[in-house]
Amino acid sequence: MTILGKLVPLVILFIVLAIAAFIGYAIYTIATDIADKTSKKMEQKNVSFGKEGMKIGVKEIKTENYVDQTQRFLIPVDSTLNSLLSREDTDHNVQITIDDHGPKVISLGTVQSHGQKHVDVRGNYMLSNLLQELILAQGFGRRHIILNQARLSENPVQRLSRLIRYSLWDNLTRHIDASSIEPAGKNTKDWTDDQRPRIYVPASCPEQIQYYEQLTKDQPHIPFVLT
Repeated sequence: MTILGKLVPLVILFIVLAIAAFIGYAIYTIATDIADKTSKKMEQKNVSFGKEGMKIGVKEIKTENYVDQTQRFLIPVDSTLNSLLSREDTDHNVQITIDDHGPKVISLGTVQSHGQKHVDVRGNYMLSNLLQELILAQGFGRRHIILNQARLSENPVQRLSRLIRYSLWDNLTRHIDASSIEPAGKNTKDWTDDQRPRIYVPASCPEQIQYYEQLTKDQPHIPFVLT
């Protein structure tokens, strides 16, 4: 066998080893890159890897930015309302807005601790909602209420819709009956000689027509015109 014949297998072996080494290096590089990217993503989620294994950390949460939607408060109505107004309503208009210059914080006792442990409620919006809830509760004669913190941070549109539906509707509606028909029927822009209150009832409402016709007979001293 010639020398060339002996070198050919050796050259082929080196080539095969070089290709295998290149493939191995490529796989190692790709694997390392994937591991680094995964580690960075996990660190962003507060998960890290070390000799002791995987560690999951807890990010610091500032008190003023944390809202526990499941927290419930046990609130004495009168004392809390008086304290809230004296501290926060600096312009004395029974409202809490950005124009007031109070500390913008109040501590409320939790239900779980029977009012012994207190949690701070902060900000104009939450304090103004608390004021509204306390006034409503006082109007119903309640001495204590249990209030979810989620109610204080409720979406403004949803809150207004709920309040109108369940709390404010009676005060937003008007009933025109014997007790209110005279002032309700007045027209301040009526410059005619006959300025008696006028009540307009559609012809498609026979029950209402019958009610007002009977009213004119029962109480003739009320001067109104039914049309």
